[in-house]
Amino acid sequence: MRSLAGHLQLRASRHLSKRSAKHMDTTMLVQDIPGHEAKIRFQMQRNLSGGAKPVFGYTKPYSLDLTVRQNIHYKAHYCGLCFALSKYYGLPFRACTNFDSALLTLIISAQWPEPPLFREVFCPIGSHKKYYVIDSDELFMKLGSAFTVVMMDLKTQDSLEDGVRMARIPRFICGQAFARARSTLHENLFDTSSLINIQEYQKELESAAVGSKSRVSFDELAAPTGQGLAKVFEYTATLCGLPGNAKPLRQIGNAVGKMIYATDCLEDLKKDISKHRFNALETCSMVIPNPPTITAQAFEGLKYLSNRCQAEIAYALKQLELLRYRPIIENILLTSLGLYLSKFLTSQSAEASTSNHDRTGDIHENRAS
Repeated sequence: MRSLAGHLQLRASRHLSKRSAKHMDTTMLVQDIPGHEAKIRFQMQRNLSGGAKPVFGYTKPYSLDLTVRQNIHYKAHYCGLCFALSKYYGLPFRACTNFDSALLTLIISAQWPEPPLFREVFCPIGSHKKYYVIDSDELFMKLGSAFTVVMMDLKTQDSLEDGVRMARIPRFICGQAFARARSTLHENLFDTSSLINIQEYQKELESAAVGSKSRVSFDELAAPTGQGLAKVFEYTATLCGLPGNAKPLRQIGNAVGKMIYATDCLEDLKKDISKHRFNALETCSMVIPNPPTITAQAFEGLKYLSNRCQAEIAYALKQLELLRYRPIIENILLTSLGLYLSKFLTSQSAEASTSNHDRTGDIHENRAS
């Protein structure tokens, strides 16, 4: 029998051949059209200055540290994901577009055997001017949109189990789309049951922590998110025929997942407490009430977690073979994600006297030196 890597490589090669025959005359590579640079630059400045729809996630690039061309390429992946969601799952699913899914799509694209194809489109909910986006027919865009929908499936299921009645509506309306996304991933040899098992384990940990049956640490509660993202990132290496990337991507996914979990807990702290929802910081006795702020020990612990995870990411990135987009990915993982965590850590701590603006300046001074 053909190995997993061999099977995925065969699917990718067939897709590339089909793509070349279909789009060679109708699609342009951005890097091959310097005459359009000024036009795209203006378009990108408009897009990055606000956008026409809400965006979510903590892995947005720190655009000031990127070149105009790099910003263009990132936006092409982000907007391309939005168009892919609309094509494969319907217009309402554009609302699921988020920075974290765009990062996943970018990581696959960075390892893909051939450069992605771009096309010029009008956005029905954005500017009247045209956008350059990654073609939705790219296999990795189809998979990126499928992962996005599966994540929504898991999130709505989690909300339903938490007693949020409104979660029944999207689960009823989007049931067929959720099944189609799972089927797409299964066809490309990704087992979504592993993510379901991890989410169930997360719920078990939360129940144990709330019930005080055993002492559950914040690191233990953050671990499942890291494990889930590690599985997804590791899969991209096999998909793209780069098995040597599996280990570093697993390390990156694990560290990024923990940072995202910590950032989410910090951002939602006051809202979760006011609505009596589970929050790992409160459950682990890391919060001072009235008003809710994290303790000095929690501040230092989360700061250490951030530094440790970023060190792991930096080391793994050195081992990673990327065919393109390395500066964008490093910008997101080594600069932007840390800034988000630092921002919310500062805002929720009574001990922090340095503003997030000052922290941003410190990061740039350190990088310059």
